[in-house]
Amino acid sequence: GRGQIIFKQPDLREKKGVRKVMDALFGLMSATPLSWIILGGIFSLFVYFLFKRNPITSSSFKSANDAQKKQHAKHLFSLRRSRYPPAFPNGWYPLLNIEQLKTNEIQRVNALGHQFVVFRSQPDSTPTVLDAFCPHNGADLSIGTIKDGCVQCPFHLWEFNESGKCVNIPYLKEGSTIPNSAHTRSWPVTEYFGYVCIFFHADFLFEEENENQKLEAPYPLHTIPEMDIGSGLVFYGRTERVVKMHIEEFAENAADFQHFEPLHGKMLFPWSTIAIPGVTILHKADWTCGETEADKHLSWFSDQATLKIFGRQITRTSASAQITFIGPAGIVVFEIEVPDVGRIFIIQSHLPLAPFEQCVRFRWFAEKSVPRLLVWYVVGNWIAAWRNDIDVWESKTYVKKPALVRGDGPIMKLRRWYSQFYCENSKRVLQNNFEW
Repeated sequence: GRGQIIFKQPDLREKKGVRKVMDALFGLMSATPLSWIILGGIFSLFVYFLFKRNPITSSSFKSANDAQKKQHAKHLFSLRRSRYPPAFPNGWYPLLNIEQLKTNEIQRVNALGHQFVVFRSQPDSTPTVLDAFCPHNGADLSIGTIKDGCVQCPFHLWEFNESGKCVNIPYLKEGSTIPNSAHTRSWPVTEYFGYVCIFFHADFLFEEENENQKLEAPYPLHTIPEMDIGSGLVFYGRTERVVKMHIEEFAENAADFQHFEPLHGKMLFPWSTIAIPGVTILHKADWTCGETEADKHLSWFSDQATLKIFGRQITRTSASAQITFIGPAGIVVFEIEVPDVGRIFIIQSHLPLAPFEQCVRFRWFAEKSVPRLLVWYVVGNWIAAWRNDIDVWESKTYVKKPALVRGDGPIMKLRRWYSQFYCENSKRVLQNNFEW
């Protein structure tokens, strides 16, 4: 079904402990006499600890001096700004990891060309997201306090509730009423697998009628029945990094079928850029999108991958994958199923911090039946493959009319689907600093 990755492998029902893990790794790669490939899973532990403190960055200009770097970066930014669509598409985005949000503390987040404050007044209450600046006289609410479930401005002690309405002005004279303009913007918010997410829409920023009412998201975050965290999923870890790219590039990757062999055609050790000698991957990809009112904001990427070992295609290593994109790729859901072992879930997210600057986060979960080492191995393989795209993403520009040939993939169809996440007001975000 949609959102699933299913690996074919030997029957593991009788396996336990380390043997179970090694047989699972063996089935994921190949049931061949090449025993050194099996040992690669163990060696990956060494590789991970060796390289985890060395983040991968663009190497395009390592030999250039600082002045050249700055000049090139300025030129590239100007070129990209003139060619790409607006930087902040409309959709759901994760502002924070839930671990960052403590009860009765205020967090400020600068993203999506805007400033937000995030807080929750009770341990089990839904987080609140408001505009960061007080509508009274512009004070930063993030340096205020939480009082009786409201955020209190540090400047004049005005208090705003979860709807953004001012409910108390301590020095208001008796008989006077709080003006309607004493209201700040409240954003649609929900929790999603450890993310505090808001629905962002450029129209919310510029339509005056939105200033004094509760904003509503046009669609909820997509749920998959198998992802019911109450059914026994265990949270195993998270990681994040900033990538200097436009968010649309990640979505477009799914329809760019011919980039898989150059960038993802080698089998890598998990969490590294080290290729396993003699092992390559054949990809057969597809991309589709929703066509009804209920699912038009969704798209799905599928890939049939098979290993080649020293030039020999091993059909029994074939694996099929389908990944769900929610909106403009603010949230992307992976489900990985290892038969007779259990399921692993990766929730990848993108938050545009600024033009061409994405905070990319990963959170991963698994059923209790999946050994921790196997979770580490599978997640590490995906993130290693993802890293291979970064140098290209950080240095490329946008071609509005690409010179496509047969076999490139449905890139223009994806762009037409993706265009729904922009509106006329998208061009106005940050217009004081940029002219898109």
